[in-house]
Amino acid sequence: MRLLNYFTRLLRTLDIKRIILETGIVVLLFGVGFSVRPAYRAYRSYQVDRNLAAARMAALHGDWSTAREKARSVLMDRSKDFDAFRIWARACGKLGEPRAYIAAAQFFSDPRANRDDLLELYSVIWVRSHLARVVGGW
Repeated sequence: MRLLNYFTRLLRTLDIKRIILETGIVVLLFGVGFSVRPAYRAYRSYQVDRNLAAARMAALHGDWSTAREKARSVLMDRSKDFDAFRIWARACGKLGEPRAYIAAAQFFSDPRANRDDLLELYSVIWVRSHLARVVGGW
């Protein structure tokens, strides 16, 4: 009997309208959160495409630091994008970065690399090979 009295007092103290309102607000927030996700993905895809176009233009004009940064931002989102990797590797080679040797070595195992890519990266390997030997021997 005491237990029944306890539950009836508890139900009287609870405000059912308030609970329904709070539950509705939480459900509404979850609905808005899940609907925003596809819009963000579309915006992110547009931003990555825009960065790839900017990297191509920067490489075309010889602005290798900008080309490297824009191609790197594309590679962070799409790691398998070969055009972005090509621009990034060329930019690293033109700027004399040590990572250019490793990137050039990855090109030789990739069937998508064309003749011009390989010729340019041979020169990168030729210039950077002494650094690789020094680092490997150290």
